[in-house]
Amino acid sequence: FAPASDYFVVGEYDYIGIIDNRYKITFPYTSSDFFRYTINDAIDNPVPREDKKRIVALYQGRIDEVIRESRRFAN
Repeated sequence: FAPASDYFVVGEYDYIGIIDNRYKITFPYTSSDFFRYTINDAIDNPVPREDKKRIVALYQGRIDEVIRESRRFAN
């Protein structure tokens, strides 16, 4: 079995999502909507616009890691 993870990664053709115990962050995998992030809290309430920049900065390392690892599955 794989070791326990602090977060889950979900995705579809254009977007990837990171889900942990605090936030659900969805961001584009393609360049068409490159800076469009959707962030909800753990119980699906939208995060206020003024908090998004701070949260993205907090998660930037994880976002970069997920994008880097996801490239293994794309052509």
